[in-house]
Amino acid sequence: NIVYETKEANFFLATIIESQTKMSSSQGGTSDKIVADIVHRIKTTIVKSINLDNMNPVHMKLDEKGRVFPLTTVLLQESERFNKLLKVVHSSLNDLEKGIKGLMVMSDTLEAIFESFLLNQIPDLWNKNGFLSTKCLGSWIDDFIIRIEHVQVGN
Repeated sequence: NIVYETKEANFFLATIIESQTKMSSSQGGTSDKIVADIVHRIKTTIVKSINLDNMNPVHMKLDEKGRVFPLTTVLLQESERFNKLLKVVHSSLNDLEKGIKGLMVMSDTLEAIFESFLLNQIPDLWNKNGFLSTKCLGSWIDDFIIRIEHVQVGN
């Protein structure tokens, strides 16, 4: 019963959010314009990649035997995962931008990203390649930026 009720509640909330988004987009501009603005804001706020040579020296200290700490190894692995996610994010944003302008055919994946942006949700493609989160799109972006800044110096 709990699983059923949870699914029903999620479906109900998704329906409300979807209808609100469609109503607000019809009043505030076209969906293409709204998504293009979101794409532009994300592209300008998120770095293209994490420079592994520019890691915060606090995190890169060696122990008394000259080895990196285990948490540093985990941090480097996470940075590599973030770089893969950044590549997916920027690639999909570039493709979506081209699709909105009509320079590229909108695939099912791009359509899903487009709809996710309208609903202020994280695209499934990003969720599959990124970190687990239940946040909305804006909060997820802010969190991602903070994570990137944590490992880098001066970024």
